[in-house]
Amino acid sequence: MKVAVIQHISFEGLGYIEEWIKNNNHELLLIKTFEQEPLPNPQNFDYLIILGGPMSVHDQETWLAEERQLIKLTLDLNLPIFGICLGAQQIAKTLGAEVVPTPKEVGWGRVDFSMDLLNATVNQSFEVLHWHGEGFTLPNQAILIAQSQEWVNQGFRYGNAIGLQFHLETDDQARHNILKHDEYFIKDNVLNQTVELILNHPIAFANKKLLFDLLNSIG
Repeated sequence: MKVAVIQHISFEGLGYIEEWIKNNNHELLLIKTFEQEPLPNPQNFDYLIILGGPMSVHDQETWLAEERQLIKLTLDLNLPIFGICLGAQQIAKTLGAEVVPTPKEVGWGRVDFSMDLLNATVNQSFEVLHWHGEGFTLPNQAILIAQSQEWVNQGFRYGNAIGLQFHLETDDQARHNILKHDEYFIKDNVLNQTVELILNHPIAFANKKLLFDLLNSIG
């Protein structure tokens, strides 16, 4: 299977997603919009993953609108789409939802996850990395799959599309990269965490397992 991954900024990379691709012997098609690489044709991939980034869906860059057009075409073809943070907001906006200011969540915080999606009987909570000041409203006909105390709409599923506001893909290197390049964003957020706390917080294996299970659930 050919997996197209759209990366919006150099310091928000694939993290554990790269391991998932290798473990499953998938082919990676990496598109770096920050290097002005063109978006792919949906006829040339089997699965689309859209990563995060510090930009807003409301920015006027042409590529953001072009990315939403790609999302629409991919949805029309019923191909799996997995969006993280900005990627999830782009999917939500394409589906007619709004992207609005939220309580600024930066650091590690709990999300309550509905495990019905994975045919489990008990809902679970996960400590995940948040890095956002905007969030999506729930698209029509989408299923809410994750929520936090500060912002209810943390994850949704719509057909073969999943959008997550938080970062399950974060491994240790990804954490170092975002802290190195985006440390200023930590200031004045509701989770009240320092750089040291974010850097030293353990990354639970359960986060990677949940990520892989979700990726597999629509693949």
